[in-house]
Amino acid sequence: SNYYFKRKKNIKIFFPKKDNIISLFYHLISIPNLLKKEKPNLVVCWMSHANVLGGLFTFLFTKINIIWNIRSSGDEFGFFKKNFFTYIFQTIFSYFIPNQIIFNSKYSLNKHSELMINKKKSVVIYNGFKQNNITLKKKNKNKVNYLCVARYHPIKNHSALLDAFLEFDKVKKNWSLTLIGRNINKLENIFLKNKKFRSIQNKIIFKEKFKNLDKEYPKYDFHILTSISESFPNVVGESISYGLPALSVNVGDVKKMIFYKKFIFKDNKVKN
Repeated sequence: SNYYFKRKKNIKIFFPKKDNIISLFYHLISIPNLLKKEKPNLVVCWMSHANVLGGLFTFLFTKINIIWNIRSSGDEFGFFKKNFFTYIFQTIFSYFIPNQIIFNSKYSLNKHSELMINKKKSVVIYNGFKQNNITLKKKNKNKVNYLCVARYHPIKNHSALLDAFLEFDKVKKNWSLTLIGRNINKLENIFLKNKKFRSIQNKIIFKEKFKNLDKEYPKYDFHILTSISESFPNVVGESISYGLPALSVNVGDVKKMIFYKKFIFKDNKVKN
């Protein structure tokens, strides 16, 4: 595995090779040797799969403290969903593996508590955002430019977003929407092939590759989020930190981030 040192701090970050199931399995079985070689003082597991697998390996082969991070909303749990067994094992292991469980939203903590996770070990620490001392550029008063930063995934609900702007175009014509995120080109291919979006194709911009979002946020008038589920969405906090008003559906702890309640949609339904 490759690693690098964080500047001025002796912290190694190892990246697993996930090219195929064999390389992923090799990485998992190499964890005990890695722990023995590095002799860490603390192991911090990030997200549910890492909590279960990384936490279990650390618990079995060391006696050091273990901290779990849970950043998912908990809405993903379901009998027929792929993460079903991950959540079951995470709940069971929470009573004897981690010393502390950190959630990034009260919504997530409450949701996972319903799934019987160990609440006594749990604490909420919200995401932090840097203060951006920037001067917003003067926008085009005749045109409203919207931004959505989200990877292409069903939970981000891009379909509802595009349908909403299709309806919006019937009453407002001078606008644009830019979609930025990993694998967003897959959505672009679907969008361009769908005849119902023909009237707004020239108003939607897709950007999968971007180097610096710091330069992107100030270009727009609003950021918009239509996710089906979130815990504490970073993009909302990031956009606000740039002085960019955030429009969002009511998911996770969004109400703790957006104080102007008219900017929070009650649901994800597209109204004609």
